[in-house]
Amino acid sequence: MPAMVHAVISIEARTATEWQAALLAWSYRRAGALGALTVLCSGGMPAEPIDAEIIEVGQYRFLDGGNYPAYNKPGGLIEWVAKGGPQADTVVILDPDMVLFTPLPEWTALLGHPIGEGFPSDIDTI
Repeated sequence: MPAMVHAVISIEARTATEWQAALLAWSYRRAGALGALTVLCSGGMPAEPIDAEIIEVGQYRFLDGGNYPAYNKPGGLIEWVAKGGPQADTVVILDPDMVLFTPLPEWTALLGHPIGEGFPSDIDTI
């Protein structure tokens, strides 16, 4: 039996990231990806519908007195998991600016040992 997969992305309630999330959700379905897709949205709910489960999470960008939007992803993920999070064997964390052309590969990970795709060794020349 294949493992249950749950994909998740983190966005802010802003037009640009909402459009990215909508495109990713569309491509996720179009590519035939299996499993649930959740959008963690900080700072409110999206203004337009997105074909995914939407969960409003807190805004974490102002931690430590700064203004760093990247804090929303780990903060939102921790909040989501604390509220019951995904009930899946595998959680795939995607960025909202991704587009899928094929289904996600069947990864096998051990509990507590995350895996991910690598980058080319010459990334600085791309």
